[in-house]
Amino acid sequence: MKLIVLLFAAVITLSCRAEQNATNDSPAHSVATNSFHTGIRGIVQRSPIRPHSRPGQINAAPMPNALVTVSKQPDGNEIARGRADQNGRFGFELPPGAYTIKAASDTGSRPRSSKKTVEVIDHSVTNLVLTIDTGIR
Repeated sequence: MKLIVLLFAAVITLSCRAEQNATNDSPAHSVATNSFHTGIRGIVQRSPIRPHSRPGQINAAPMPNALVTVSKQPDGNEIARGRADQNGRFGFELPPGAYTIKAASDTGSRPRSSKKTVEVIDHSVTNLVLTIDTGIR
């Protein structure tokens, strides 16, 4: 667990880009994750990557090119969309408020999607780890 936290901390400090496909009335946009002070940034990972876990061994890996969508709460309208980079990193500059962040792969029904509801606070960046279940058991 400590390794995952350290890995996450190291990964989110690096910059990434995600493409945006936001609605016209949306103030949200994706940017290099080090260039904003209010919004979300994080990593999409897939887990498990092996059928058996061993103590001290990480059983997750970054998920490159995962589709990440941002929906405003409580109405659920999608306001931004982008792709994680080759290391699974993503970031969106967002105004304060409640959002649902969802990550999915392009591979069909497996792996499954992952989502979290978060509160973005003014002058704060919310860090996320979205884990997509691979179904490996």
